[in-house]
Amino acid sequence: MPIRARQTGRLSVHPGTSGNGTAASAKIPFNRLIAYATLQLPLAMAALPVVLNVSHFYGEVVKLSFGIMGAIFIIARVLDAVQDPVIGLISDRFTRRGPRGRLLFVGLMTPLLAGGFYMLFDPPDAWFGNQTLMALWLIAALLLVHLGYSGVSISYHAHGAELSDDYNERTRVTVGREVFGLVGMTLAVVLPVMLTSPMLFGDSNGYMVLGLIFLPICILFSLPTLLAAGPSVHPPVIHAGNAFIAFFAPLKNRLFRRLLLVFVVNGSALGVAVTVILFYVEHVLAGNKTQAGIVLLTYFIAGAASVPMWLLLSKRTSKAACTANQVTAADTGASDACAESDAHEVANSTRLAESQLTDREGIRVVLNCDEQIQLGLEPAAEICTGPSG
Repeated sequence: MPIRARQTGRLSVHPGTSGNGTAASAKIPFNRLIAYATLQLPLAMAALPVVLNVSHFYGEVVKLSFGIMGAIFIIARVLDAVQDPVIGLISDRFTRRGPRGRLLFVGLMTPLLAGGFYMLFDPPDAWFGNQTLMALWLIAALLLVHLGYSGVSISYHAHGAELSDDYNERTRVTVGREVFGLVGMTLAVVLPVMLTSPMLFGDSNGYMVLGLIFLPICILFSLPTLLAAGPSVHPPVIHAGNAFIAFFAPLKNRLFRRLLLVFVVNGSALGVAVTVILFYVEHVLAGNKTQAGIVLLTYFIAGAASVPMWLLLSKRTSKAACTANQVTAADTGASDACAESDAHEVANSTRLAESQLTDREGIRVVLNCDEQIQLGLEPAAEICTGPSG
């Protein structure tokens, strides 16, 4: 029997080789797994300095007005939020270029990430003291690095969710990726403290050297992913109808809205704390950058070390209770541990009620199966299995 596409309200989902709306599962070779995971190191290394060190560099070294800087950060963040769905749609279109299409898009966006990061920490010396020119430089660099980071991370993580349809294999992908992410996060905390030390380069030159160091690291750790990561096991994503309307469809799910609120609260706590920590340590605690680095390392290590405890708590109580305890405790890295696990529970408990409709002929068709797979969730077989023939 020929394989045919099942038309849904938003996507054309192909049955694949397993006959259940996805491609057949296979164990990912270790070398392919490592090759895919390496890119997370420069991604993690870039994320923290953009939030943490840019405000300190432009406020304390460049002497840009805090009022101007705050307005620029808000504008950049709003534009970043608007562009993410567009980038996701473009990444979906690249899947039509083959099973490594998303990685092609990653390769196109990586130079923007590397160039924008370096641009942030090396403004023209002649512009120092000029508020207008420095403000223009900052907003241009932020827009460039946000575009590059979003382009790389969105397509990269979507490709990771498509490396296998097996639940445990996707867990291996996530664990491997986060190991390299932890190394990148550590470099992001340690390197700025070392490089800006008076014994090495000082504030101005130290941040410039940080931007220079990031360039070869970005190239070195992105090449294995671009050249040797495994292909997607999914067929091309074909959007039927208005893709932007489909983007907001999950908001109709009441449990999803509650879960989204948890991520907003957790992300806000992390964003505010990381953005002001250097100023707080220096001006309130009268400390130095080394002490601020120790505080940050303690902050992230505590979050990582507490994950087993929160997972154990989620098994003994419930994931919702676990997440509530984490938000109350304002534990930064831990809230994701139960919240992501809770996302699976939301999907499993609501998939029959929320992800099916009845077409004109009375045949039940899937709406959200493929999107759930791309998000790393595990849709039930009865949802992904459509009428044969």
